[in-house]
Amino acid sequence: MYRYYFLTIIKKLWAAVTDLIPIIVVVVFFQTVVNAIRTLAKSYISALVVITLLMIFLIGKVRIGLLSMIPNLLPILMMIGAMGIFSIRMDLFSMLVASMLAIYVASLRSLLTVSSPALPEALSNPSQNLHSFADFSA
Repeated sequence: MYRYYFLTIIKKLWAAVTDLIPIIVVVVFFQTVVNAIRTLAKSYISALVVITLLMIFLIGKVRIGLLSMIPNLLPILMMIGAMGIFSIRMDLFSMLVASMLAIYVASLRSLLTVSSPALPEALSNPSQNLHSFADFSA
């Protein structure tokens, strides 16, 4: 007799728990994304502070060290501005893609800055382009 009531209670509890599982999964996923965005923002800010301090330390002057951060921040600010102009939401995926594109632009700028003296020669002799890229990456 009690076994029947006990089994009935267990079945009702199991039904209630299985109904809550999709809700729990959505809540956990949402919290994971929110925490990932917060952590990503904190890491960007800490990287900015550390890189700025290193630039000031390596250059030796505060003003020039701060000015040297402009070329590093400009691609990121341009990406955020373009996202705002085109009404792209700032979610986890767009933050990752924007940061990767900004890194690409900054790396391309560095590559062109380093190889700018040899750029006319590289354009006149296309077969040497692969060697210049290999030398740059080494």
